[in-house]
Amino acid sequence: MIDCTFSGRLKKVVFYGRLGGIYTMESGQRLNEFRGNDFSGADLAQVEFRWGIDLSRQVLPTGSDYVYLPDSAATLARLRLVVDGWPEADRRRRAVMMIEIFEREVTLGQTQALLRVSEWVRNEVDAEVVDLLRSDAANG
Repeated sequence: MIDCTFSGRLKKVVFYGRLGGIYTMESGQRLNEFRGNDFSGADLAQVEFRWGIDLSRQVLPTGSDYVYLPDSAATLARLRLVVDGWPEADRRRRAVMMIEIFEREVTLGQTQALLRVSEWVRNEVDAEVVDLLRSDAANG
């Protein structure tokens, strides 16, 4: 996908930076070229970027409902230090579960992330974690 323009609502879409499993064996190809795409006019609902898509080479939607993490590993490491210091076990456990979801994507090669806030915030802890992610990304 090169220099594509996306508009309207994209719902439940997953973009992959590389192929895996049987798809790799059938095509012999491992990497998907993914650059120059413009998502700024799109409403991304449950859209995921996985396995090494360089989000810095795309035009992403902006606004208060989106948080872009340019270096997910560093942001998550700093967030984990903050969360590990929370005294309330239930609150800390919920935050760690969220962090681990994002960390799994990093281990699979997705070093940047775009979060849709409204899809992640279900309670006060989620809101605090997203606020910390937003703050770190803005200051990082």
